Amino acid sequence: MPIIACVLVGFVMGKFMFNQYDNGVALTSNLTEKEQLYFLQQGVYSSLDSMKENTSSLPYYIYNEEDSKYYVYVGITKDKDNLEKLKGFYQDKVYDIYIKSIEVSNKEFLEIFNQYEQLLQKTTDANAISAIESSVLAKYEELT
Repeated sequence: MPIIACVLVGFVMGKFMFNQYDNGVALTSNLTEKEQLYFLQQGVYSSLDSMKENTSSLPYYIYNEEDSKYYVYVGITKDKDNLEKLKGFYQDKVYDIYIKSIEVSNKEFLEIFNQYEQLLQKTTDANAISAIESSVLAKYEELT
């Protein structure tokens, strides 16, 4: 009797799975969920030495090497109001800022990022903005 029950349950579950596959319904959660974030780019440099020389006054930054060029980022946000706040913050410090839209799919980073994003929305203090963005960049560097 237990063997017949196991075979019957296996058949029913197999039928269910194949029906879901035929209908195009995913059985697992979407692990590759992407979110569009705005990266505030401070500059692009042709050498590592040039980048280090020109970013020495930045409190914190991350960089990405692509096509033998070094792209320096000083902030990350997804909210348009925060984008303007950060852009103004860095322009007040006499930095030219460019906005680059990048898709991020690291779920762990996105969860932490959303908490920082809420903090950023609530503050106008320059020291707090700097601390929040330093933390966001550090987490991005750590988790991606």
